[in-house]
Amino acid sequence: MSFVASILMKIGAAYSMADPYPLQEAFSIFEKSCDATSQLDGVEDRLLSLGWVNKIPDTDSAMGRYTAFIKASAPSVLGAEGATISAPLTFETSLNHRSLHLMLLPSKIEGGFIVGCRMMDFLAPEPTDIKNVTDLRSENAIRKVHDDGLMIVEWSGDEEFGEGDTQVLYINADHAVAKQTGAAGLSFKKTHFGVDNQ
Repeated sequence: MSFVASILMKIGAAYSMADPYPLQEAFSIFEKSCDATSQLDGVEDRLLSLGWVNKIPDTDSAMGRYTAFIKASAPSVLGAEGATISAPLTFETSLNHRSLHLMLLPSKIEGGFIVGCRMMDFLAPEPTDIKNVTDLRSENAIRKVHDDGLMIVEWSGDEEFGEGDTQVLYINADHAVAKQTGAAGLSFKKTHFGVDNQ
């Protein structure tokens, strides 16, 4: 190995150690952004005010593949419950030069509405310890899964305030779920529901 290559490797390693994945910051962005989806009226304007940009993903990108999967699968899941599903809304922002993607899936059902909100970082590394994820919230998680290439942590929502469960999910690129959905990496999900006043 050349002297220059050796120095570059050491710099890269030091940078990696000094700049671990900003899990807490990403989770804070997710919570603030998805909490802004608790009402359908004005939801796009609220997200834009938080720094998100409307972004239609390229079809061959991870977000494009995931969007295609949702468009194909959501009608059979939500449609069976009698829901009228709107087209997914997709947004993009950045955190420490990392691209974050947000998808909203609004639907209406029996005089009410449901908004699925998922934020994704397709290039995020796997959390080094599931405890780093469970510590993101003070309350105990209701579900914890850590299998080969798959990590899931969920917390109960507050149905009284129209909030579904919160989920943090990591999928390795080689996992069957990633191959099915077309996307891997780290994602954060929350659902809101309420009465449609329109």
